[in-house]
Amino acid sequence: MATADAGDPSTELESPPLSLKSLVWKYFGFPVSYVDNVRVVDKKTTVCKLCYVRVPYSLTGSTTNMAGHLRGHHKNIDLSVKPTTTQTTLPSSFGIKLPSNSTRANAITRAVGVFIVADMRPYSVVENSGFRHLISVLEPRYEIPSRTHLTATVIPSMYNNVKEKVIEGLSSAHLVALTTDCWTSRATQSFMTVTAHYINDDWEIQNPVLQTRPIYEAHTSEHLAEVLREVVVEWKLDRQNSTIPVTTDNAKNIVNASNAAGLSPHIGCLAHTVNLASQKGLGVNQISRLLGRVRRVVTFFHRSTTAAAILKSKQDMLQLPPHKLVQDVITRWNSSYDMITRYLEQQAAVYSALAEKDIKKMPKTLSPSLIKM
Repeated sequence: MATADAGDPSTELESPPLSLKSLVWKYFGFPVSYVDNVRVVDKKTTVCKLCYVRVPYSLTGSTTNMAGHLRGHHKNIDLSVKPTTTQTTLPSSFGIKLPSNSTRANAITRAVGVFIVADMRPYSVVENSGFRHLISVLEPRYEIPSRTHLTATVIPSMYNNVKEKVIEGLSSAHLVALTTDCWTSRATQSFMTVTAHYINDDWEIQNPVLQTRPIYEAHTSEHLAEVLREVVVEWKLDRQNSTIPVTTDNAKNIVNASNAAGLSPHIGCLAHTVNLASQKGLGVNQISRLLGRVRRVVTFFHRSTTAAAILKSKQDMLQLPPHKLVQDVITRWNSSYDMITRYLEQQAAVYSALAEKDIKKMPKTLSPSLIKM
């Protein structure tokens, strides 16, 4: 009789096929494991449901090892008496919940955490009926954890694991550079994001985002410098005889904050510098008037559903691409370039649409003679 060491009581077991009618199968099942979330059933091993000992199983169908295990370790079982058991139905099998500490349940819980983090979903998604229905179809035996468990256990554990790996990568890098910027959310909440940049031992560029922290106080140099110093300490970047270059925009408060935090050399953002120079050029009267005229045309078609529908019909008639006009953002020079490029592409359709009599609320400043470039 060949018997392996005792297994894990939480191991998931699959019942044998109904074609295997030996009495020993009441007490044994095939162990199930998951490799990359793929369910794998080991048909070369069986697990005793009484003591969780693993017993080798021959593919020839011999039950000698299992019968010997029962006679040697579970002498109270009489294999000569056929048990009076009823066959388990499929619905009742799915009604048995997965143990919360099983490999399968842990894998699904982690996948839910990854879904919330990667797609930036709210914790309350686990309470939504659609999400719960999806999980019940994919794995009826899985019990979805509460949002409290996710916020207190799952997500913090994932964050700490990732943070350890990031700190390990930063500590092994020969030199680390930082970039940072302050921005405002749609809810008018101010944040400061810090990103690290380094080359690992395999000569691969790494760009982990270290943190995005809310900024409640005024954006003074002193307060921003304090936030930057906290980043250096928390991510263990304060090494002796080592400089930490930082790239920011050209605002005086963040430049002074970088110097106060001991980050050097400071490098002004090239894109921000180019944008400042371009804005000076776009501010010339002749160019500014031209952009203002095109901007009024674009705004008109964005706000009028009737005008937008007529423009679409003119695009079809003139066989032009069905592209929408682009509205520029004054603080980004390349958006003005995109607006002009799109306008020139659609100029014939725009001219034809504004000449239509159905457009009755067109501003007086937008006559066809004024918008043709």
